[in-house]
Amino acid sequence: MKSPKNTTLLVLVLILLFSLPLFGFDFGLSVDSTTSVSLPLPAEAEEALGQRIKASLWTDHFWTTNNDAALGIAAQGIYVYTLDRPYLFDLERLEFTYRIPEVFGGAAIASGSAGRFFYSDPTGYILNHRIDGARFSLDFRGTEVRIGAGYTGLLLKEESGILYSDADFADQNDTSKTLSPKRVFEGIDVIFTQLLPRQRLTLGVFSQQDLRGSEQEHSLYGHLGLTGPLARGLFYSLTGALGTDLESANLGYLAQVTSSYFLPSFANSRFALGFLTTNEEFKPLSLASLGNLHNPGLSSASRLQVSWALRPWGNYYNPLIRNLGFEIDWKSFFDFAAAEKTDGNEVTATVNFRPTSDLGVSFLGGMYIPSGGVDPEFLLQLLVSLGF
Repeated sequence: MKSPKNTTLLVLVLILLFSLPLFGFDFGLSVDSTTSVSLPLPAEAEEALGQRIKASLWTDHFWTTNNDAALGIAAQGIYVYTLDRPYLFDLERLEFTYRIPEVFGGAAIASGSAGRFFYSDPTGYILNHRIDGARFSLDFRGTEVRIGAGYTGLLLKEESGILYSDADFADQNDTSKTLSPKRVFEGIDVIFTQLLPRQRLTLGVFSQQDLRGSEQEHSLYGHLGLTGPLARGLFYSLTGALGTDLESANLGYLAQVTSSYFLPSFANSRFALGFLTTNEEFKPLSLASLGNLHNPGLSSASRLQVSWALRPWGNYYNPLIRNLGFEIDWKSFFDFAAAEKTDGNEVTATVNFRPTSDLGVSFLGGMYIPSGGVDPEFLLQLLVSLGF
């Protein structure tokens, strides 16, 4: 039986929630399944099969206030099944958001959030991960300032990719530890959208500190990016970053250039070309994926990528064929610091099918050809996504 005190508190909370003008409320359940088979078969045949099922229960709740400010709460809990771990429950998201349309006399728009959410720096390579923290932005209609800070030590290590130092890898293999490495980070970015015609310029700094008592490794990064159109249907992106381990003062770099060309008249095609390179001293805070079959790690790695995606029936009304897409992707890997400069080549072909907004199916087949005459590796992967 509930006490009168608890009942009164519950009633007050309900009155508070429903006294605000309700802007939107949504909830649902999604299930994502990934099944993969690697060839040739390893010594232990069961290691060739991979299975991951993720069920997510989510909700979004939004309100507006009398001055047109927006408030929101978003939450998502997950259950994850894999062949080597039959169950894992985690809180993937719990985020409180706000947006104020006029601050400083109407000169800017303020927005922000706090809680657990997905954070990515502008490069997408330094930190691209869930965190517990807060972020804040001011948009002056031409210049936007973004500030973020967070902590990674409350995340379950089974769902964490925070692996910066040897101490992080040791914690990952330590069965007595259940949480991610204790690191804090801070980042500030300034985005200019009108400094150059039709171009977007981003400048920023990022730092992280290790809070553990021994073998601490801190780092500092600076980055810039420039994106925009070059011609009708042709877009480009330039990214550069410098990073240093504050203990050793070694300077690492990352540089990336990508371009994409959209040609709707040719089966709704998109052609993309990109090149990324780093040196051995560049160390990201979270793991970065460079390939589907071959993932050499971001330090001292270079990758040339060419892809072609198309939706031949994208202009048809029938959703069964309108949302049927194909993609071919080629990646060449290099390590210019090694004696053997060429690391290998990876090619994948993907079929994407989304007959309804709540059902998506993707099938990927790929091959990796290592350099030096080593036998190739193959991958078959099926991804199914359901929403309710």
